[in-house]
Amino acid sequence: MFGSSAKTVPSGDNGFLEAYCLDKTGGASSVAPQKLASLLKAGDPLWILLDAGNPESRAWLRANTDLLPVVIDGLLASQTRPRIAELADQLLLLVRGVNLKSGENTADMVSLRIWTDGVSLFSAQLRHLKATETIESQLAAGVGPPSVGQLLIQWLSQLVANMDESLATLEEQTAILEERALTESYRELQSDFGLLRRQTLKFRRYLGPQRRALAQLADARVSWLNDAERTQIREISELQHRHVEAIEHIHSQVSIAHEEQLSDLSAEMNERMYVMSIVAALFLPLGFFTGLMGINVGGMPGVDNDWAFWMVAGFCTLVLIGLYTLFRRKGWW
Repeated sequence: MFGSSAKTVPSGDNGFLEAYCLDKTGGASSVAPQKLASLLKAGDPLWILLDAGNPESRAWLRANTDLLPVVIDGLLASQTRPRIAELADQLLLLVRGVNLKSGENTADMVSLRIWTDGVSLFSAQLRHLKATETIESQLAAGVGPPSVGQLLIQWLSQLVANMDESLATLEEQTAILEERALTESYRELQSDFGLLRRQTLKFRRYLGPQRRALAQLADARVSWLNDAERTQIREISELQHRHVEAIEHIHSQVSIAHEEQLSDLSAEMNERMYVMSIVAALFLPLGFFTGLMGINVGGMPGVDNDWAFWMVAGFCTLVLIGLYTLFRRKGWW
């Protein structure tokens, strides 16, 4: 049995991280890279972990396995979206898990690439996943999956189950933001709305395709999955479906709250523009009258009258009062 530490650590610069040989009773032993070729030929149940970000991983796979080039490309692609591909009695599965590393955004989902023929399982990932470490810890304790098929199922189950806490946190943040939206202005909440919408969009980008991939996995025509295991996969797919529904609900809540904030902001702006329009309407005739009286040409009335200014000022005041009274009666102000 290997040691109690479950964290995979690169063992050299060839992209190879770790390999385990399952003992079919829930435990596993660590396998040195030089022994993998003979174990693969013998058909022993193996789990081989690779670093998808290491360029040497491709060379290692080509030199030590007979995997098809399309499989190697799928395992080591720089960008992936959840999907499944069937190759004879083999499966290539690309999935995503939440990033549970402290201090990082859970919505930055970590890609996991898996190939298996029911006897051996190759996996590649760019960053550590808690689900991977959990399975390794179970194998170290002797309570892990007894077969490669169960390894795949329990791994996916842990991967999907780990999303519960992240989505619950997202729902709590949405509820808090909705409460704040009742008392705070759009400008105060604008950045929070933007962050929450980006998080939900990231989840939506991957959870929908992943649900479909898991549903296809349950119906995959491979001989090494029995009916009980297919039922387990359908349960995992159903849990992922509930996650999709939850993220859609969160997205709707955020969108509605955001639209309400924008509506309030628009109403506030319209009210200000309305007041400005009223003020402009009140002073428009006064501006015209004073402009007319200010032209510098001969024949202007009151030029030699000491009371002319006060007469013009009084006339403007009467016009202003008259317009104000008219607007009030019309209900415009």
